[in-house]
Amino acid sequence: MSVGEMKNALYGTAQLVTQLSTVCERLMQDVDQNGWNESYLEALKMKEEIQSQLKVVSDKDNLEKVKAKLTAISKKRTRKRKAKLQLQMEEPLREARIAEKDAAVEMWRKKKIQEAEEKKKEQELKEVADAVLCDIRKKLSDVKRAQDILKSLENLRKLRKEATMRKGIHTDLQSDKAFSSLLEELRSVAKRRLTLYGREEKTLMVMLEGEQEEERKRVLELQHKKDKDRHMRRKRKIESMMFGEDTPPDPFMQPFRQYYTQAQESLPALVQIRREWDAFLVPADHPEGWSVPLGWVFPEPPSDQSWAEALHTSDTDSASLQSVTVNTSLSHRV
Repeated sequence: MSVGEMKNALYGTAQLVTQLSTVCERLMQDVDQNGWNESYLEALKMKEEIQSQLKVVSDKDNLEKVKAKLTAISKKRTRKRKAKLQLQMEEPLREARIAEKDAAVEMWRKKKIQEAEEKKKEQELKEVADAVLCDIRKKLSDVKRAQDILKSLENLRKLRKEATMRKGIHTDLQSDKAFSSLLEELRSVAKRRLTLYGREEKTLMVMLEGEQEEERKRVLELQHKKDKDRHMRRKRKIESMMFGEDTPPDPFMQPFRQYYTQAQESLPALVQIRREWDAFLVPADHPEGWSVPLGWVFPEPPSDQSWAEALHTSDTDSASLQSVTVNTSLSHRV
C-alpha cells in the first residue's frame, strides 16, 4: 500500500465519520418513522464502510510499509535539505574559486601581453640598432673612400707636377702649400669622422652583443626550465607507478598516513627515525653489510601459487600484473 493510498483512505474514513455524525444527529431529531428508518439504514451502511476502511488502515503490514515509506521520504527530504544547504554554503566558496581562477587567468593574460610587448620593443630596438649600425658602417665606408680619393689626388698632382717639370714648367710654391694645406685639412676631417664613427660602431656592437648574450641566457634558462619540468614529470610518473596517485586519504587511513609521513611534518620525528636507521650502520668492510641501492628494489616472483593468486585476484592482464608486482614491492619495503 502506498502512502497516497493510505492518505486517501484516512481522508475517506474521516469524511464518512463526519457524514455518520450528521446522520446520527438527524436520527435523534427525526420523529417520522419512515424517515427515521431510511436514516438508520444509511447510518448502518456508513458504519460498515467505516469498519471496512479501518481494517485496511489499521492493518499491521500496511502500517509497517507506510511507516517505512514515510521514513524513506523523510530521509530523502532531509538529504535534499542538507544538499541544498551544503550548496548554499559552498556557493560563496565556489564563487571565490571562480574569481580566483579568473584572476589567475587575467594575471597570466597580462603577463603574456607584457612579455609580447617587451619582446616587440626589444625587436624594434634591435632593428633600430641594426639600421643605425648599417648607417654608421656606410659612413665609415664613405670616409675611407674619401681618404682613398685624397690619396689618389695627391698622387695625381705629384705625377702632373713631375710631368710639367720635365717640360721645364715649374709650379708656384704658394700653390703647392695651399694644396698641401687643403689636403691635410681634409685628411684631418676624415680622420676625426673615422674616429667618431668607429666609437659609435664599437658602442653599438657592445650593446648588440649584450642583447645577444641576454638572449642566449634567456634561451638557456628556458631550456633548463623545460628540462627540469620534464624531469619532474618523469619523476612524478615513476612515483605514481610505484606508489599510486597522490589522492586524498580515506579518513580511516589518516592515522596511518600521519604515522608514515610524520618525518615530513616534525623535526623531532625526523631525528628519531634517522636515529633508528643509523642504529643499523656498520663499517664498509663488515661481512654482512651492504650499501643502500641507488634504484628501486623490485621483489622476487611469488614463491607459491596461493600467494600469486592472492596478488592477482582483481587484475588478470599483464599491465595489472605489473601494478600488483609494484604493490608487492611496497609491502616488502614496509
